[in-house]
Amino acid sequence: MGCVSERSYACLAQDSDNPADFDRGTRLEAIVSAAEPLHPAIRLMDHPFARAFALSSLPNALADAAECAARARGSTLPDPMPLEYGEGFGMTVRFKTRSGDAPTLRLLWRKENSAWRITSYGVELP
Repeated sequence: MGCVSERSYACLAQDSDNPADFDRGTRLEAIVSAAEPLHPAIRLMDHPFARAFALSSLPNALADAAECAARARGSTLPDPMPLEYGEGFGMTVRFKTRSGDAPTLRLLWRKENSAWRITSYGVELP
């Protein structure tokens, strides 16, 4: 898959279950919704599919800390965090479930070899 970076493979060692199950005839908005950003420095972006997933601009230091290898090392954010942007973008979706307890998928997109690719991801279970 061209949009997924090999750097994201480090996340596989940290995940045991991926709760997504998608039927080809289902509209995206029927199975997912946008999830709010976790950090106040994350800037939400306006786009036509904002009800289905959130796109956001992350501070560069936060993007660095969100990489799988950095999370595995236990990296922390600098304090204060520099508010420089442009090296990473986030995409978040919350899966809709019958029980109401919804897992959230967070994707980190970064430029790699002149193309934007997913370099890290995480699934948060309720």
